[in-house]
Amino acid sequence: MTQEQKERLLRETEKLHNRHLLSETAGKDYYEPGMMEYPEQYDGYYDETSNELILYFDLQGTRYEGRSERIEKVKTGDRVILKRDVTNVFDQNSFLIMTEKGWDIGYMPSELSAALAPLYDAEELCFDASCISYVEPISVRSRYAEQAIVFVKLKVQIL
Repeated sequence: MTQEQKERLLRETEKLHNRHLLSETAGKDYYEPGMMEYPEQYDGYYDETSNELILYFDLQGTRYEGRSERIEKVKTGDRVILKRDVTNVFDQNSFLIMTEKGWDIGYMPSELSAALAPLYDAEELCFDASCISYVEPISVRSRYAEQAIVFVKLKVQIL
């Protein structure tokens, strides 16, 4: 892992943590629906002693390809699997998020996957554990909501 790759990954981790910190100082009316909803759910930590990252991020693309219906059955704490998707025509760095039952429920945000993918492909990091940290299916959201909200907690071990 080059120093530049590590710095990029740590910047993305810090962005997640800063979103969380922003939630502690800004009021609920600060956020626009569809933009950065639920900022308190984002977070990121890096432990230098164990070389472990803990990332909390929202899923992208939850309203496409029947994912909304699948997300109705997902619960906080459910384990998820991250699958590298190099054939994605929109983003070759993408990671598809799937339930243990094999349901595709969305993608990792592109900036985060761009920082993780090269290191994952080079086997310089691995995913230790991942689960749903927050879910709000479209059925319980406002009638104006266009998509479900899903956050994932991911533990990453830098090798």
